[in-house]
Amino acid sequence: MTTPQKHYTHNRRPQQRSADVQVEIGQRFPLTIKRLGINGEGIGYYKRKLVFIKGALPTEVVVAEVIGIKQHS
Repeated sequence: MTTPQKHYTHNRRPQQRSADVQVEIGQRFPLTIKRLGINGEGIGYYKRKLVFIKGALPTEVVVAEVIGIKQHS
């Protein structure tokens, strides 16, 4: 005899794809640093897009300026 399996639904937001986020060189935005990267850079997220900030530490709030954009392959 098998037990019926329960199906759970989660109230989750629809996922936004990073490709939909438009940023431009020179654009500025506030950013909270969440953690450190393997090279010591601060890591934050802008509209679910990964942002690296040299010299920033976790919990700091910075005003980031876009100086380069790398496409994820």
